Amino acid sequence: MRVLTILTSLIILIGCSSELDRCVEANIQKIVNFEDKYLNYYWPEERKLIMKYHDAYESSNGDETKYQDEMDAIIDFLTKFERSLTETEKSIWDKFQDRLQNGAGFETDKQVIKFVKSQQAKAVKDASKEANNLCNLQGIY
Repeated sequence: MRVLTILTSLIILIGCSSELDRCVEANIQKIVNFEDKYLNYYWPEERKLIMKYHDAYESSNGDETKYQDEMDAIIDFLTKFERSLTETEKSIWDKFQDRLQNGAGFETDKQVIKFVKSQQAKAVKDASKEANNLCNLQGIY
């Protein structure tokens, strides 16, 4: 009987720990998902908008009204993107923008990807404690 009780307790503990792991992982996704938002959404769309702007600018002969719509589209897109970011993602975005504005920039796409992934990894590490607390508040230990 004791063995059965111990075995049942172990099964429950193992099940709960994996439930906690799943909960933490899901909450981390809610806290920080910058890599996916930036690399799979923002970056490709930004490039398309910049190409449209470039084409309109080239054919405008200096007439700003001919490329103003494209410029407005870039600004609108940037604003929507920034509004979609969580507080943690916003801090990564700010670091990214600071690097660009300070002249460090990125020479290759690989450098951009490496920077985004490294910042995401740091943010996930920091967010894991917050995610764990959220799960504990939901009664998952």
